[in-house]
Order: sequence, then structure tokens, then C-alpha cells
Amino acid sequence: MKMVIRWILKRILYVGGHRAFPKKIRILFYHSIDNSGSDISTSVEIFGRQMAFLKKEGYTTLSLLDYVNNHYPENEPSQKSVIITFDDGFKSIYLHAFPILKRYGFTATIFLTTDYINASAHWISRDLDLIEDNIFNSSIRKKDLQKIKQASSFPLLSWGEISEMSDYGIEFGSHTASHLWLGRTTPEKTREDILRSRAIIEEMLNKPVDFFSYPYSDYTLETKEIVRELGFRAACGGDPRADRLANDLYGIKRTGPAPMESFFEFKFIFSPAYDWYIGMIGWLKGMK
Repeated sequence: MKMVIRWILKRILYVGGHRAFPKKIRILFYHSIDNSGSDISTSVEIFGRQMAFLKKEGYTTLSLLDYVNNHYPENEPSQKSVIITFDDGFKSIYLHAFPILKRYGFTATIFLTTDYINASAHWISRDLDLIEDNIFNSSIRKKDLQKIKQASSFPLLSWGEISEMSDYGIEFGSHTASHLWLGRTTPEKTREDILRSRAIIEEMLNKPVDFFSYPYSDYTLETKEIVRELGFRAACGGDPRADRLANDLYGIKRTGPAPMESFFEFKFIFSPAYDWYIGMIGWLKGMK
């Protein structure tokens, strides 16, 4: 019944205003673009349809650098702008997402987990107990644990692929070196791991690394302060609502990938009513 109510509510809100423009910017985030059906994967077809929709609707993409610097096309910061980000740095981004982005003239920001470059996502097997306890914490979601476990064998980008995309204009940021669960890590280890990641990206690309993404979207006030002290200009979390730049540079809100599982859900994200819907669902859950 709850799912039916949500389905009806989304469609009422979508029909009521999906052509209007939000006052804040939508920042999307993905992990892997592939057809495996894993819990962190978006299919190639769905990703292609999503990007085609953005192009048809007249959206242009911004880098995080443009966003933070307030350098927008024709000084329009959000009405027809979107930021596309990828966490972890899976090879499927190069194989499947990059050609689609180029087709539509889009750019993106990729956050790299540098210890695993040209290797596989072995941190998933390492953290499986924590993932189960903290993410798949209901009987309904535990059945999906196997879907995310399979992603531990997914290959990550090589430096050659990263360099090619960087030359095209793709922006790269840090996602730590070893994909640490920062909310459960000492400040000393947090600093060391983040600095090691940034150093190797800057060395290999000969470009500054100004942006950070929290692994598992998990962070504390202390974590945010460490990232700020290390000189990053901004950091991304996982709050699904649209972002307003002045709110919190070290907790930038991003939407995805779960709310983008269907094409309708993706279009609904760009409705000005979407944030209201997310807030209402949160309020209803708080009443339990």
C-alpha cells in the first residue's frame, strides 16, 4: 500500500509542475554504468535515455569547479544546468558512460579510489559486514546484498583511460585512497588516506584536485572539518535533494542512484516538487 501511495503521489506532483525549473541545481551521482544488474549499477540503456532527456530538455552540464566559482553559461546557475558525478572510478564509465557523454557534449566529475586504479573494487568484500549493518539494514533490503557483493569484481579505470578523459575535460576528484568508511576512521588515518589519494591524482594528471566525495556518503562534522583543512574547495555527500551552493560547501547534496532506477523517476527528479516529496517522505518516516 505504501508503494502504491508513493507511486500515485509522484505522478500527481510530476504532472503538476515538471516543466517548471528548480531554484537550486540538481547534482546527479552514479557508480557503475553496466548491464550486470548489480546494486550499484545503472544500465547502459537507462543512462543513455537519461542523458538524451537532458539534452532534449536543453540542459547543459557544469563541472564542480564552474559551480563553486559561479561560472555558469550566460549567468544562469540552475534553470538549465546539471552536474553529473561518478563515485569510485569504475572502468565502465570509460567504456559506456564516456561515449554517451561525448555524444551529447556533456562533461562530468569522477571521484577516484586510487589504491584500486587498474584493479578491482575489493573494498566491497572488505566492508561487506559494515555495508550490511549500515546500508542494508532492513529485511527487505538484505536480499540485495548479493547484488552489491558481485561488484567487488568490477574493474576500475586505468591511468591511461583517466588521462584521456581528463584531456577531454572530465574533472577528477578524490574518493580517498582505500575507500575508507570515514565515520569509523581515526582523524590521523583519514588525513593520510585522503592526502595519498590527492597526491597521486595530481601527480598523474598534473592538475590540482579541488574536490572530494565521501565514501558511502558517510561523514561527521570532524570529517568535514578535516577535508576543509586539507584545502579541498568542496565535498559531496549523498542527500537526494537539490543543492543550494551557499548552504554547505562540504556537504554538497547529490541525487542518485536509487531514485533514478526508472526513467519516470529520473524525470521526476527535475520537477520542482521533488524536494518537497523527499522532505515529506522523511517527515512521515520520522513519525513512526
